[in-house]
Amino acid sequence: MKEYKQKGGHMRYVVILSALFIIALFIYWGCENQTTAPVKNEISSSSFSGETDISLSVNASPKWYADARCFLDGPTGSFDDISVKDPSIVYYGGKWHLFYTGRDANMWRMGYATASRIEDLKNAQHVLITSVNAGSYYCAPQVFWFEAKGKWYLIYQSNGACFSTNTDINNPNGWTPVSQMFSASGVDFWCISDGSYVYCFWSPQDGSYTIKRRRTTVANFPYNWEGVTTVCSGTFEAPHVYKNKADGRYYMIVEDINRYFELWTATDLNGTWTKVAEQWAAKSNLVETAEHWTDQVSHGEIIRSGYNEKMEVDNLDHCLILIQGVVNGNYGDYYKIPYDLGLIHNYQYSSSSSSSSSSSSSSSSSGGGSSYTISVSMRGTSGSEHAYVSVGGTQIAAWTLTTSFKTYQVSTTLSGGILVGFDNDASGRDVQVDCIWLPNGQFQAEAQSYNSGVWQNNKCGGSYSEWLHCNGAIGFSAYR
Repeated sequence: MKEYKQKGGHMRYVVILSALFIIALFIYWGCENQTTAPVKNEISSSSFSGETDISLSVNASPKWYADARCFLDGPTGSFDDISVKDPSIVYYGGKWHLFYTGRDANMWRMGYATASRIEDLKNAQHVLITSVNAGSYYCAPQVFWFEAKGKWYLIYQSNGACFSTNTDINNPNGWTPVSQMFSASGVDFWCISDGSYVYCFWSPQDGSYTIKRRRTTVANFPYNWEGVTTVCSGTFEAPHVYKNKADGRYYMIVEDINRYFELWTATDLNGTWTKVAEQWAAKSNLVETAEHWTDQVSHGEIIRSGYNEKMEVDNLDHCLILIQGVVNGNYGDYYKIPYDLGLIHNYQYSSSSSSSSSSSSSSSSSGGGSSYTISVSMRGTSGSEHAYVSVGGTQIAAWTLTTSFKTYQVSTTLSGGILVGFDNDASGRDVQVDCIWLPNGQFQAEAQSYNSGVWQNNKCGGSYSEWLHCNGAIGFSAYR
């Protein structure tokens, strides 16, 4: 999060490695990265490529749909009466937990809100987080549960890269006083772990228009960081890095100075980052389905499949992003821009939705009201499991699963409680349900209190699990 600036020069180099088949001779052709102006010195510890990667399965130019705003600035006199921005959001304990930057006439400070549905955040209480004791400038939060430490972590910018911890995410003022991870003149610090290391990505405020990276071991986190590496060039700010479960790669969304999302990728967090798309999500490929509320696709959080430090998403080609947006205008200073929050998604919530990536067949049911789509991410352990979806007691679709996670879709007009079930239990057969998507958001299976198919306490039936070991179902709340 920083003020508008004009893009400056940056380094240009590309690495080309040619292998001669017969004599096994390797020739190195050097490196270049696209530039807008010459530079005098190379960056000694760099790890980026200016080439566009066209070999990936991820759609580099999807169509995006914008829903109505779901979170607005606070009333006059509140800590966020000018804007709400920089969202980080997780689903835990049956609720969405939103952390964000609030701005009034004088200060950047963090706030918290919670609701059972993302769309209901619009009516949620805005709570100023005060226990961090970070003065008048603490903002751009990232929240996650760190498995190895058994705590919630809130990463943010204040005096460098900072953090606070909490054992109860429901307590907005249970966060510990501000501590520094490391000193840096930068913004939008973002952490992600590969299980061995934790990596921090951020945007420096040195006019280089690059993205920086440091790492530390899981055991040492959040201290003892290694040296700084440059991973992206010719970009701007707000790097958010995720692991895409659909292809096992890492992806970074970065906000360009012209207020759209670039998309970068790497096979591992410590590797070389390559640009997939200059305008992955932008005004040019955005369709507003409700009110006209934004001409920008600015600082956003992809809705994750979990809430821990791995930062996993199910499928980038079937995702939702909570973004900050605003209608373009002459607002004066940057802090006066009245940002609000809303969801965008690269698939449609309707019966006209494109077929699922699994190419599985589905059935639809008729009934009163308009049609909506239910999408379920799940897999079997043997590849012969039979799973189904029912709404209000009526089965509306069924599939035979594979051993890989795939997204299955069905459209319906029915209302009532939603069940994702398993009905051909046998030796070696189990079903793992990751989550479902509804028009009002994504819902994790392990967050549901009803599960008649999980094996718990030496019997079938229990709660808060994504597994169906027996014939039974996981219950989700009704959409309508």
